Amino acid sequence: MSWVEKIKNNFIITTGDGETYSPLWNDKSCVKEVEFNISEFNFPNQEGTFVDRREARGNKYILDIIFQGENHFDVAERFELSSKDKRPWTIEHPYYGRIIVQPASLSFGNQTLNGTTVSGTLLETLLRGTPTVISDPTAQIEELKSLAFSSGADAFALELPNPQNLAVANSSLYRAGVNSGAPQSQTEGYFNLFNDANTAVLNATSEPLAAIRSLQAVIEAPARFEISVKQRFDILTNQFNLLVNSVGNITGQSGKVQFETTAGSILTAMVTAASLPQINDYLNMVDVIGIIAILVETENTFIESLDSLQTDNGGDTDSYVPDFLFISNVVAIIDLTTSVLFEIATGAQQERSVFCETDTNVILLAHRFYGLDNDDVNIRRLMNTNNIGLSEIINIRKGRKIVYYVL
Repeated sequence: MSWVEKIKNNFIITTGDGETYSPLWNDKSCVKEVEFNISEFNFPNQEGTFVDRREARGNKYILDIIFQGENHFDVAERFELSSKDKRPWTIEHPYYGRIIVQPASLSFGNQTLNGTTVSGTLLETLLRGTPTVISDPTAQIEELKSLAFSSGADAFALELPNPQNLAVANSSLYRAGVNSGAPQSQTEGYFNLFNDANTAVLNATSEPLAAIRSLQAVIEAPARFEISVKQRFDILTNQFNLLVNSVGNITGQSGKVQFETTAGSILTAMVTAASLPQINDYLNMVDVIGIIAILVETENTFIESLDSLQTDNGGDTDSYVPDFLFISNVVAIIDLTTSVLFEIATGAQQERSVFCETDTNVILLAHRFYGLDNDDVNIRRLMNTNNIGLSEIINIRKGRKIVYYVL
């Protein structure tokens, strides 16, 4: 079918509650993002990279539609109500055909009187029952974490480490994580781990395994702090970036192996952090997808950094090739964690946003989107989500963007 014939087809959305909508759509902002599950392999004495591509991930689509006509306010309101149903949507798209999606975020705008615009992000989803769900993902992630740490430590212990470099790494990692806002008992325990590692790395030449395991304990500690997953990720990402920024200065096999083990252990610790959410973590789909994005981006940076450090072959005295078992374990635990997080995302709250049609206040908005409660929990939630300060409590002006969440 030619593109001329395709664009004549209607854009039809059937929401989870069975309601059908046929809005106008913007073909200029029609975007489809395709990602694949891939692994990269580099071999000694062979130029280039072997890329093993597996099945594609779910596609991501940009939604940009308009409801027009005399009743566009009413139609948009019905569409907003329909979008709160947790079941997936079926879309007949002029370009992409029939797709099954879940909305990650939606934004409603009434900048003009003759139409309501709705924009957002849609994630293509499998129908429930197709994938096998892991009964206890936290336990399996913990088991894979132990395997990754162990294989990384064993590979490190085969080299002749530099105690001074390990001491510098221990100090920089600790400084990046000490001001975390974690409970005092945990920060005191973190300090004790730091001191233990300082002692162990001094004897790294004779006891390399004990030295790297003590450093891994320092690396993992922030992942278990009783703060939000986002705060833990900020700490671990900062620590990871400190190591990556030093890649250009790393010389010699020992330094490269130290980077591989410490950076890979930080990446593994991020998985631990993601698997231990606090009660207010993962409340909405956008937050979960954000964690997935950080995890995948960090993994890609890790692999790229190892590629830049790898030598042409493994036969020279000072050559370096990443340890296959350690890297395989790190990749396996990230693949498992991202799949679990995507499962969480499909059941998490979805983000919605509107532009206030008239001047209003937080009480009316909280009642509209969440309902009121005796303890004003929903009012505080709305204020925190939208950074509403004292100046806006009484009066929120027309046109102000308000974000809220639905199940």
